[in-house]
Amino acid sequence: MSFKTKSRFDGLDVSAMVHHLRQKTSILGSKVVNVYDGDAGDSKTTQHQTYLFKLASTGGTTTSNTGDASANAKLLLLIESGVRFHTTNSPPTGNLPSNFCMKLRKHLRNLRLESITQLGFLDR
Repeated sequence: MSFKTKSRFDGLDVSAMVHHLRQKTSILGSKVVNVYDGDAGDSKTTQHQTYLFKLASTGGTTTSNTGDASANAKLLLLIESGVRFHTTNSPPTGNLPSNFCMKLRKHLRNLRLESITQLGFLDR
C-alpha cells in the first residue's frame, strides 16, 4: 500500500495545530522579537512565501516541539503562506530580508500574540 504525502494543510490540520498551539505551548502572550524570511532559495522562484517569527515569552518556560523546557522562553513559529504553520527549532538563515519581511518587522515587532483562531468551520 502506498501513501501519498500531504503537500498542504487542510481544515482539519489547521484545527489541530490551532488547538496544539493554544494548549501545548505558551505561545499566547508572547512578544514578536523579529521576523525572518524562511525561504531557502530565491523568493521570486518559490510559489509560497515562508516566514519565521521569533517570539519571546513574557515569563515562565516554553516547551518546544521536542518537549524540552527552557527558562529563556524563545520560540520560532514558521508560517508558509497557504501551506503550513508550526513551531520549529531551525534558526533563521543569514539571507537579506525581502521588502515584505522588512514591512512585517516594522509593523509587528514588539506586539503580543493575544489569540490564535481558525476562521470558519474547518476553513484553511
